[in-house]
Amino acid sequence: MAIPFRLPELGENIHGGDVVNVLVAVGDSVAAGQPVIELETDKAVIEVPAPQAGRIASLAVGKGEHVEVGAVVLTLEPVGEASVAGAPVPPVPASPRAPAPDVPAPPPPPARATAPFDSALPAGVPREDLAGAAPASTDERAVGVPQPVHTPHLPLPAGPATRAHARKLGVNLTMVPATGPAGRITLDDVQAYVRVLAARAAADAGAPAPEQERATATTAAEPAAARASTAGTAPAEDTDREALSSLRLKIGRQMHLSWTTIPHVTHFDEADITALEELRVRLDRRLGETGARLTTTVLLVKAAVACLRDFPRINATLSADGQSLSIARCFHIGIAVDTADGLIVPVLRDADRPSLARTATMLAELAARTRARTVGLDELRGATFTISNLGGIGGTGFTPIINPPQVAILGVARAAVGPRWVGEAFAARLILPFCLSYDHRVIDGAEAARFCHGLRALLEDPDGFLLEA
Repeated sequence: MAIPFRLPELGENIHGGDVVNVLVAVGDSVAAGQPVIELETDKAVIEVPAPQAGRIASLAVGKGEHVEVGAVVLTLEPVGEASVAGAPVPPVPASPRAPAPDVPAPPPPPARATAPFDSALPAGVPREDLAGAAPASTDERAVGVPQPVHTPHLPLPAGPATRAHARKLGVNLTMVPATGPAGRITLDDVQAYVRVLAARAAADAGAPAPEQERATATTAAEPAAARASTAGTAPAEDTDREALSSLRLKIGRQMHLSWTTIPHVTHFDEADITALEELRVRLDRRLGETGARLTTTVLLVKAAVACLRDFPRINATLSADGQSLSIARCFHIGIAVDTADGLIVPVLRDADRPSLARTATMLAELAARTRARTVGLDELRGATFTISNLGGIGGTGFTPIINPPQVAILGVARAAVGPRWVGEAFAARLILPFCLSYDHRVIDGAEAARFCHGLRALLEDPDGFLLEA
């Protein structure tokens, strides 16, 4: 007998993830602990193993789908039962696509004080069609209005995003035919259902529904704010539509949270790193024999740690309610890494402890694993301060966004040679622009300015902090 395998708990505050890859197929034999899917969560990709040996009876998820903890991932025929049966495992039936003759129409939803979809649906579409309360007529079948295709009172095969979209439009999912894997209802299925209703409404009104009306029907099903935001844009045939990746959506949610909840202020400064660069080049030659590279980022980490010792409130995290500040005694430095999939910030823990050479090796290995998406979940959490260095790409400055619950982030742009007054004459010097974005609820402008002044002093006279490093 096939048993369901549900997505287990993956870690604290992890409620689900997006399927990056399905590693098995129906009929495959798996061993206990063998990975069956790859799941992306918190910007890391982890493997989910089979709970026991057996054969895959059915798959409930596909690549790109979101899976919540506790949701069925697959059904598994235990190896003992499979060997006794001696026959192929029958697939678990998906949700029925056609209604049984004796299946009653689903009950109408409870009445609401407001009409959640009057402004979202095409004009002329009756509300009862979406609620599933009105029986389907012969005319409705003629224009292709879907009949109830899912058994009432049973869990519907639809993901959270699809359910939320259906609620926004007022669509009853029991009426929506499914075209996704294992009979799942997709966002496209919901939109197609709305278009069919729009065509029926046009037919009832005696108006034709030509091809160009389909785009109008789809647009009418979107919120008015979304339509206003796209006013004046290029026609659909002149644009390429690109779905955002799950990682990009996670980054977007985190950045939106930060920008809307933290009062950002950015303090700009610059440092003459001529001496620091000369020292870096000399030390890099010596480290080259070991295979490590002494980059500017390595030196920035050591300088930042030395400066954070003098400004401990900047090396801190703020509680979610904004009522308490946790000042860290350790120095866990987040390093922004540019990957092919988006910006990921792994954490270099206890950055004050390793030597300069060891720090260079650790950073190189951490960045390589991050770009390969093999970095662990624990390596993406717990930073007390973050450094974002865009110097390798270019630019004269930018305003980095704080990664909550941290209260500050250091942004570094590309160093450039420029004239500086030295003693009694101008001289060509290598100038590094940098800035500090900080949470103004915790850090005042004067404290941020003093931090930047102290960091500049360290960078311009590196002997002191490098001796300690």
